[in-house]
Amino acid sequence: MYHFFLLYFIFHYIIVKNTRMKNVSLPFILLLFASIALFSQTENQDNISDLRLVAAEALIKLGRTSEATYQLNAVRKDERNYPWKFLSAANDQSIKLFTANNNFVINDIKLSNSGKLLAAAASDSTICIFDYPSMDTVYVLKGHKSSVSTVAFSVDDKFVASGGRDHRVIIWKIADGTMILNNDSSFSQGIYQLRFSPDSKTLGVVSWERNKKREPGIFGYAKFLDTETGATKKHFELDNHPASCVTFSKENIAFVASWGEIIYKIKLDTDEIDWRFDLSDPESYNAFYGLELSPDGKTLAATGADFKLRLFDASDGKETHIFDGCDGHGKPVKTVIYAPDGKMIATAGEDLAIIIRDPMSGETLFRLTGHTATISQLQWTPDGKALLSCANDGSIRLWKLDETFQKSFEICNYGPWQTPLSPERKFFVAPCSDTLLQIIDIEHGEVEKTLGNYSGLCAAYRKDGKILYTASFDGIVRKWNLVTGEMQVLHKEHSARVDGIASLSSSNMVLSVGDNRLIAWNESSNAAEAIIQLTNTPFRILVSPDEKYIIIGFSNGNISILNTKDFSVAKELHSGNSLQEIAVSNDANKLAVFSGKEIHIIELSGFTTLFKLGGHSKSGYGIDFSPDGSHLISCSSDQLLKFWDLSTGKCVLSYHIPQSGLYNCKWIDKQHIVTSTSQGKIYKFSF
Repeated sequence: MYHFFLLYFIFHYIIVKNTRMKNVSLPFILLLFASIALFSQTENQDNISDLRLVAAEALIKLGRTSEATYQLNAVRKDERNYPWKFLSAANDQSIKLFTANNNFVINDIKLSNSGKLLAAAASDSTICIFDYPSMDTVYVLKGHKSSVSTVAFSVDDKFVASGGRDHRVIIWKIADGTMILNNDSSFSQGIYQLRFSPDSKTLGVVSWERNKKREPGIFGYAKFLDTETGATKKHFELDNHPASCVTFSKENIAFVASWGEIIYKIKLDTDEIDWRFDLSDPESYNAFYGLELSPDGKTLAATGADFKLRLFDASDGKETHIFDGCDGHGKPVKTVIYAPDGKMIATAGEDLAIIIRDPMSGETLFRLTGHTATISQLQWTPDGKALLSCANDGSIRLWKLDETFQKSFEICNYGPWQTPLSPERKFFVAPCSDTLLQIIDIEHGEVEKTLGNYSGLCAAYRKDGKILYTASFDGIVRKWNLVTGEMQVLHKEHSARVDGIASLSSSNMVLSVGDNRLIAWNESSNAAEAIIQLTNTPFRILVSPDEKYIIIGFSNGNISILNTKDFSVAKELHSGNSLQEIAVSNDANKLAVFSGKEIHIIELSGFTTLFKLGGHSKSGYGIDFSPDGSHLISCSSDQLLKFWDLSTGKCVLSYHIPQSGLYNCKWIDKQHIVTSTSQGKIYKFSF
């Protein structure tokens, strides 16, 4: 029965919502094929788990978190291996802190200014005050008669205010949870949002009222209440739409937005509307749902029904930026909030995604998923390293930015051409065509060490991690002492570029290939141990982890496997018409060769081909074995990161990374993968 539902789902989204085939995206097509395959495999369970992963990947790309969760949970527990863990992390990147009972939802959350308390406004008419981060319940505040829509802390954290659909505004004392003010007579409709002024003496409240003398008969307004008495100090009638947001600046100025997609800047000292930004369109419905002032008070951010993030100069109301585009939200945006230092801005809403951007460039820094219903509110932690959210799925979630599923960072313009890992797998070298040779910290994506203004094509660590070898277009092999930072030219024997370099630590030798030669250089004697003429152009060289073999890959697809003891040829192989990359499993049992669009898996004990893996539509340079050797990852210019099950030779996951020139991939450990593009962009995946 489920398969019929899934086929109906696909039909509805592709045929009904995409009336032109040009609007059908790749995830839709993948989901269609997966659905048909799942339906056809009802009687044959062998491939069901693989097909569920295909469907889950497509659903994740479409933002269908709940459906993706269903597919992932349906995979048998004994088949939940690396691809399943990878997709599960992609689907839900959060830490769930709280889940409501009895199907009620969390409408709003606020973190106290000290960061020690979290207030949650719920649809069951309560406000729960949690100790943060333990999430132990301090108080459950009861006084509203229906759903609580908004909550706010005073600046000194002595009070918390709440507003609800019962037309009430209540102020509570934090010290003992007692109600000190209940304004149940000033409002005839539900409260949308309230906020304290910077001095905590005024409470800004936005709502709406009916007026039969008007057409269309409603108008929004902002009221400013005295927090000691609850009396109305100021009242501003706005437009024929409910007022939805209010925020303050330090200069006794309030900013108010409405569902009419109009923003007002109000000078409370003079009762003057300083400026008015009007985006209303009588032919379509527009609305502002989120409004936030930057920490420096210079920029106002607004989000709404048009899926966009808009930034304004707070002084004059001029629109400075509009952020949307292919990586933006696909549905109305309910909330926006600046990080404490103003260097990031987060938005969320009905498409279930949290997008964190650089407010200056608009670049998407993080895209976080995990909620299964509309996200209603976001809150930064005081240190700006994490984000809290609440949603209509009844949950409060924590998002640690240093533990997200996907991170990206830029390191150069051309390259890196290889990404060899340090022995402890904390760093990688980034040899690039740019004249800058760097070592990158994998965890943080930051430059750990700059070695100098040198371009690079290849690099290799010595097993102790203290020495690094590099080579480049000039044919020179260099040795770097990573403890002292000293560099020395090891040799200049090559007459042309060197594309491959390796360390044979047991013999204290450095191996390099270029200009149709293999040169083995002994560091102890500072002399060439061997110079071997090769019959073809070498492209890659590596030493097996057990240091039994030297493996040389040639551009024409040939592979030479040499014994390390005497450089004699153990085996000559041929993979195809071309060769881009080679890799050896940690147990030294398997060799992977990326040749054209195919990947050959070769058993080294008998030099037999186990599998020829076909699936990439373009050639690639990225291959690596999982730590336990059970899986292989590969990437190519077709923008796909693929997972291969080496027990069956099947591709069990194709994950789309929308970057041209996807070039390299490395398995850091069982829970981390790094990929890179030929334009210097690095992606780190944590699962």
